[in-house]
Amino acid sequence: MARECAAAFAASTGLGCVVSNKQGDALAEYGYGCASCRVCTLAGREKLQCVRAQNYSTAEAERFGGRYIYYCPMGLTCFVSPILGENESAAHITAGPFLMVEREDYIDCELTCLEKEQRTGIVRELESVPVVHTATVNQMSTLLFMAVGFLNKVSATERMRKVQSADAIQGQINSYILQLKQEERPSPYPFATEKAFLRSIRRAEREEAGRLLNELLGYILLASVFCYVDVRHAHTIHLCMQYIETHYHEKVTLEQLAERVFLSPAYLSRVFKEETGTAFNDYLNRVRITKARQLLLHEELRIIDVASAVGFEDQSYFTKVFRRVTGMTPLRYRARYTQGTD
Repeated sequence: MARECAAAFAASTGLGCVVSNKQGDALAEYGYGCASCRVCTLAGREKLQCVRAQNYSTAEAERFGGRYIYYCPMGLTCFVSPILGENESAAHITAGPFLMVEREDYIDCELTCLEKEQRTGIVRELESVPVVHTATVNQMSTLLFMAVGFLNKVSATERMRKVQSADAIQGQINSYILQLKQEERPSPYPFATEKAFLRSIRRAEREEAGRLLNELLGYILLASVFCYVDVRHAHTIHLCMQYIETHYHEKVTLEQLAERVFLSPAYLSRVFKEETGTAFNDYLNRVRITKARQLLLHEELRIIDVASAVGFEDQSYFTKVFRRVTGMTPLRYRARYTQGTD
C-alpha cells in the first residue's frame, strides 16, 4: 500500500517519492527522489546527513500534525509524512527534492563557496531537480498527508492532528488574546517571554509565572487560529537559542547551527530573523554582552579576560559591540555599576 501510494503521488505530481523505514533506509523510490539525488555527495557531504535530516523531519511531522516541509543539507526542499505503527512511526514517505527558487538563484546563493568542479557537477545534477512554486508546495504536502492518512486509517490521522493541541490550555488568557487580535497577524514567537517564564519558575514566583504562562498560551492559541504556517519553526529556533545559551563562550557560527537543525544557513538566517525579530549575529552578541555585564561586576577580572570568557577573541571588537548594545564602554559600565552610582 505504501509503495502504491508513493508511486501514484510521484506519477501525478512529477515529484520523486521515496518510501523509507524508521531508520531512514530507502525501501522503494519512484521518480527522482532523495535516494537518487547526488547533490550532497557532489558537494562533499556525507549521505548520512541527508538521512538525519529526513529522520528529524519525520519526527517533526508527527509533532506538528503529520506533515513537514524541510530543507536538505544543500538547501533543496522536501516534505515528509510518517506512516504510523501502533505507537509511533514505522516508516515514512518523502517527496522531493525540488527547488522553490529558480535554478540560477539557487546556484548563486548556495554554491558560491564550492570549488569550480563541484559547482559544475551540481549544476548538471540540478537538471533533474524540478522547480515548484511556493504556493503549490503547501498544497502538495497536504495531498501527501491525506494520502498517507488513508494508510494510517482515520483514527491514527486524527491522533496526529491532535498532537498540535495535546497540552490542555488553562488559565485566564482572554486579555492577551484580545491584545494580539489588534495585530494583522501574530507577532514573532515571544522567546523573551518564555525565558522570563522559566526564570520566574526558578525563583518560585508563582504569580508572575502564571501571568507569563498565560501570555505564552494566548500566543499559541491565537497563532493556531491564524494558521501561522511558520510556527513549526519555533522548535527549531528554540534549539538554536538553547545551543547559544550554553556555548556562547565558544565559536558559534550560523553554519554550525544550520547543520544541527538540518537547514541551509541562508534559510535558517531568514527564519531566525522572522521568528525572533533579531538577526542571528545580533542575538548571539546580545547574549554574550548580557553575560559580560555580569562578569564586569567582578573588579578583579581584566576586560580582556571578560571578553575571552564570553566568546570574543578580540578585545577591541568586544568593546565596540558592548558600546553598541549598552551605550557605554566596558570600563565605563564597570565604573558606573561597581561604584553604586546607578
